[in-house]
Amino acid sequence: NFDTNCYFNVLPEECVATVFSLTCPLDACRSSLVSSSFRSAMDSDIIWDKFLPSDWLEIVSKSVSPLAFSSKKELFALLCHPFLIDDGKISFKLEKSSGKNSYILSARALSITWSSNPIYWSWVSMQESRFSEVAVLRTSNWLEIEGKIKTKMLSQNTMYGAYLIMKISDRA
Repeated sequence: NFDTNCYFNVLPEECVATVFSLTCPLDACRSSLVSSSFRSAMDSDIIWDKFLPSDWLEIVSKSVSPLAFSSKKELFALLCHPFLIDDGKISFKLEKSSGKNSYILSARALSITWSSNPIYWSWVSMQESRFSEVAVLRTSNWLEIEGKIKTKMLSQNTMYGAYLIMKISDRA
């Protein structure tokens, strides 16, 4: 009758926290199910500081609404839910399982050809949008959209994709 719990419980909490900080959020959380000392170590800022983006202070400072947290673990949980930054033009969140940065740019953060001309485009608010305004195409014979994001905002060693999120109306 081998009790692994007794061996895990003799490890110093800081040691366990340091080891977990070298994994990913998903693996660290799964490991916390093994023993009470692992579960206790999961509250350590040592772990959660490693899972936060290095520029988390800057991201939090750009938030449209203030983020209240009392620990790095709490902050990580908050950042895993989308929130608006940069005057509401960008949505940010962390991927919960990996801790990787994810961004969505609003139409106002993009360069859309002729978007200031009301013959071609209108700007409206839509209840189902995460952003305060969306661009509505009225008429056009071509569509040219450009978006830019600073690479320092992205997580290292991560493959990103760019997607155009749009809604087709009944009259389109």
